[in-house]
Amino acid sequence: MPKFSSSLTSNASQNWDTPTEFPLCPFMISGQPLIDYYSNLAVGKVFSTNRNLNNIIEAFEISEDQETIWVLGKNDLPEAIKPYLVAKVCFNNGNFEHYNLGSYFKNDGGQQAFTLAQGKEWTWGETFDEMAG
Repeated sequence: MPKFSSSLTSNASQNWDTPTEFPLCPFMISGQPLIDYYSNLAVGKVFSTNRNLNNIIEAFEISEDQETIWVLGKNDLPEAIKPYLVAKVCFNNGNFEHYNLGSYFKNDGGQQAFTLAQGKEWTWGETFDEMAG
């Protein structure tokens, strides 16, 4: 079970160390909290931000049961070594839980992780991140 800490956004927690803000996270909790969150997402918007990253959405999906959101983003800070980030969001006990599923050197590595996180098959071959080890 991942260890969660408070984020800089109310009603949100995270499983990474640096306190992070999630500007698209709903402030009000409705009967369909993940649907509300999903409807706030759009390619090009900031998904998460902290002193080390400004994560811009490149792709996002919601599970068929509407219990999980996955986000592929790119850190737009020039010093980012692994700028692609895959995150997962779930809602439990009145709280949006943000999971960092990993960061990647190149877009293909991020796309692969984003695809596999959803339980889908990756059919595009070996990625730079796999070769980089």
